[in-house]
Amino acid sequence: MVMTSYTDIRDQIGKDLADLASADAQARLIDQLAELRFEIDRVKAQQRMLLTALRARDIIVREQSIGGGPPRVIALDPRDNLDMTEGFHKLDWDADIAVRWTGPGHDTLIRIWLDRTIPVIFELGLLSYGDARNRGAVTLTVDGLPVSFEQVDETLLRSAPLPLLDQSLYTEILVHVPFLTGGAENAAETGEVRGICVSHIRFFSGT
Repeated sequence: MVMTSYTDIRDQIGKDLADLASADAQARLIDQLAELRFEIDRVKAQQRMLLTALRARDIIVREQSIGGGPPRVIALDPRDNLDMTEGFHKLDWDADIAVRWTGPGHDTLIRIWLDRTIPVIFELGLLSYGDARNRGAVTLTVDGLPVSFEQVDETLLRSAPLPLLDQSLYTEILVHVPFLTGGAENAAETGEVRGICVSHIRFFSGT
């Protein structure tokens, strides 16, 4: 692919915007700057996604190197950076337990490389459901497909085995929390809009 040189781009812009005093030239300049900002933001977002994918893959590689085979358990600690996720608030503590609340939206997204040739189960440990109506109402989709997500005890949500595929795959896990708390009613505390309070995130083999 042949790239246009900096000089050629600069010359072309100079021709397009020869008279910056005119309204048309100013409008073209605004359009070009807006397009440039949009493209830069899009490239940055793609870079973040690729770096996140590589970092998530490193988790799998590191786990495999310990045992020499598919990892039995992959644990994501709330104290970690969790840059493979979207929809978590910053690290918080409940006594000596590290937690993260979901929010401010209804959806929390986790992107991670998983060996999808074996049954993998996703598990969330909770300290609070936030709004009591979230009990039994939190749902899960995996790569856009709904997967059963059941409350197995008071503080634990666990999925059915994720759909099997014939390869390891960069997988998107979406947790939907229907009821949120906070905002104006929580202003005296943090003002954050929150969903559920997560104490651990685990993926493990169902075999």
